[in-house]
Amino acid sequence: MSFKKTAGWAGMLAVAFFILNLVLQGSTPAPEDSVADIRDYIANDVGVHKLGLLFGVLAVVPIVAFFAGFLLPFFKSDRENGEGFGIVVFAGALMFGAAATVLNTAYGTLALRGGDGLNDSTLAAVWDMQQVAAGGGGVALTVFAGGVAMAVFRRHVMADWVGWAATLLAALGALGLITLTNEGNAAMLGYLPFLGFLLFVLAVSVDMVRSTSDA
Repeated sequence: MSFKKTAGWAGMLAVAFFILNLVLQGSTPAPEDSVADIRDYIANDVGVHKLGLLFGVLAVVPIVAFFAGFLLPFFKSDRENGEGFGIVVFAGALMFGAAATVLNTAYGTLALRGGDGLNDSTLAAVWDMQQVAAGGGGVALTVFAGGVAMAVFRRHVMADWVGWAATLLAALGALGLITLTNEGNAAMLGYLPFLGFLLFVLAVSVDMVRSTSDA
């Protein structure tokens, strides 16, 4: 099996883990909800939250393998044309990974003890850290997807549909900035970039697995 196909299978596995992570988190409190609501959410079904955290951590290994295979044609094109689109895509992926790590760490801090031992101020600060990380992740996706789209349309490193999907993902990434506000349920729209990212990874992974090329 080629590395490209392996990376595709890894991408699909990562998406499955991320989806389980989201499902197990359930219906999360809105940004404007009280600290008491947040504490109740964390304290209920602690075991389920821990399982969700586990899947979030497990997703790290396959998503790294996916990115390794996904980035290869971008770096190859950069070497041949003296450009840096691959570096932009890699930087965006790295930024997104950092934001996701902060988000998962904050969630884990709350989930492992069900919020016990944390006063209201600390609990609210850790919860808000997730919100800020989600916003940063959206901006990172704009960098990542923007680099993908430019490389695809300029150098045709992948199929055109990948470029159009990346363009849409870059636009969705801007919604991550909404999570940096604290005004109503509209802030929850800031999580759409992550859902868009999962769909993007799934579609590209399926294409990588179906491809007969070893590139």
